[in-house]
Amino acid sequence: MRSIGKGAIILAALSIVVAGVALGSKPSPPTILEAVKGYSDWKKANASPVRLTTSFDLLCRGITPEEHQSHQKANPHFERFITVYVNKLGEQAMMKGGTFPVGSVVVKEKREKEKGPVVLSTVMIKREDGYNPTCGDWEFGALNADATKTDGEGKLESCMKCHAEQSKNDYTFKTYIGAKSWSSPSGYQPLKFGRPPSSPKS
Repeated sequence: MRSIGKGAIILAALSIVVAGVALGSKPSPPTILEAVKGYSDWKKANASPVRLTTSFDLLCRGITPEEHQSHQKANPHFERFITVYVNKLGEQAMMKGGTFPVGSVVVKEKREKEKGPVVLSTVMIKREDGYNPTCGDWEFGALNADATKTDGEGKLESCMKCHAEQSKNDYTFKTYIGAKSWSSPSGYQPLKFGRPPSSPKS
């Protein structure tokens, strides 16, 4: 009787599992750390690091230590050279335009110097419809230098505030595509791709 009882329990457990599969239960979406594995082998949106300039570059004075410290804390892109990677799912939307499909991942490496080591990376993952309607259903995150730990993830207000301005580009900045290592003063993003404007002759 005991053996029959155990067999019945096992059979019932298997039935529950099979029923769950039959109902189409979905696996959990990948975490940010899982989603970025192997990203250095993905498509590069810009061939070489591009410096992100700030509004301070337009001033006719130097930036004060207080201003520098404040902006450095508030913005992970401040005075950084970036290299942007996109996975296969998001490659066409990144390079040719359109809406990114669910599962697209964009990784933006940050360096303090053009040829220096990565100091941190920021990540965007396109989640399922309804995840984040305010900002195109993107999840945002920040990674440490070697992409082994997260330093914030989810519907990050600091990220959304900036990306909300880019709804026409599915909430992504693409001004780094084809950009050289120079960039023009235009907020926190390079102005355009191509060659910098020539200096007027004196």
